Amino acid sequence: MDTNGRITGAKTLRHGESILKLGIPEAELTRFIGQYVGKFVGEKIVIGKSHEAKEGIGLDASTVQR
Repeated sequence: MDTNGRITGAKTLRHGESILKLGIPEAELTRFIGQYVGKFVGEKIVIGKSHEAKEGIGLDASTVQR
């Protein structure tokens, strides 16, 4: 995080999600996590919305699928 409260990097340290182990490539998880970079930590983030929404910043989850 920078001094303005923006996320400057994100990575998965460990996960135990069975669905990811059964066919979703690790690259998809990395792409999803990467969406947090540049976001302000004080904003509400809404997973599953690929566009900016009234209720918060949207992160696309639609390509994280098998």
